[in-house]
Amino acid sequence: MNERLDSELNLKAIVGFAVGLLVVTVASAVGVWYFSKFLRSYEASKDPAPPTLEAARAPYEPPGPRLQADPEGELETMREEERAVLEGYAWVDEASGVVRVPIERAITLMVDDGQPPALGAVASDPEEAVH
Repeated sequence: MNERLDSELNLKAIVGFAVGLLVVTVASAVGVWYFSKFLRSYEASKDPAPPTLEAARAPYEPPGPRLQADPEGELETMREEERAVLEGYAWVDEASGVVRVPIERAITLMVDDGQPPALGAVASDPEEAVH
């Protein structure tokens, strides 16, 4: 039975196929390697160089327009302006005698008198209008 099996196998064809398969595999691997090398060089030519270490450490500033350059400082300025309005005397309308008084004084006047002063009351000095 061994003689029959040996006569059916074509050893020359099997070795030829194995060698051909090896050659095609090696050629494919070499082709893929050169193709990947080409693609890497092509991508590298399109990609900008990475930033230097100094440039990477620089703080990032988004593109303009920046609505608030210093938000904390601007908030403090706004609060100081509001505080000045709430805690200071000033004319609202000098012609009609309307005066702005500090909030604490306005609360005291409301508690003592029970009603706000009339808007038509004329005062020559803001201090006199509330005393």
